[in-house]
Amino acid sequence: MKTKWLTMTALCLALCGGAMGQMSSSTGSNMVTGAAVPDIVAYRAWFEGAANHSHPEDMVRATGLNTVDQEQLLKEVINFAAQMKTIKDTWKASAHSESDHATRIKSTQNLTNQTNKELQALLSADGWTKFQAFIQGFKKFIVTDPGVVA
Repeated sequence: MKTKWLTMTALCLALCGGAMGQMSSSTGSNMVTGAAVPDIVAYRAWFEGAANHSHPEDMVRATGLNTVDQEQLLKEVINFAAQMKTIKDTWKASAHSESDHATRIKSTQNLTNQTNKELQALLSADGWTKFQAFIQGFKKFIVTDPGVVA
C-alpha cells in the first residue's frame, strides 16, 4: 500500500510540478526526500507509475528520449507491468506472512534491477544517460517514510 501511495504521489508531483512540488519542503524530519531517496526506489516508482498510467507512452515521451529509445523504453515498461502483475498476484494469493512480504520486496527489487540492466543494453548510450538523469530529476518529487525506501 505504501509503495502504491509513493508511486501515485511521486507521479502527481512530477506531472503537476509547480505548487505541488513545494509540498516536499514541509515534510517532517523523519521523511526521506529527493536525493536521499535510493535510486532503486525512484526507478521502481517511475516504472510502476508508467506501467499503471492510462497512457504509458505519455510517461515515456516525458523522458525526452529519441523515438527509437522511447520505443525500447515503452516495451520495457510493458514487460515490467506484466512481471509486476505476477508478483502482486502471488502476494495476493499468499498468507501475507513476514516471509511473503520479504519475498515480495526482494522480487520487486530484482525486477527493477533487471529492467535497468535490460534498458542499459537496449537504449543508446545517450538514451541511457538521459534516462538516468531524468530519474535523478524525478527523485526531487518523491517524499516517503524510511520504511518505504527498502
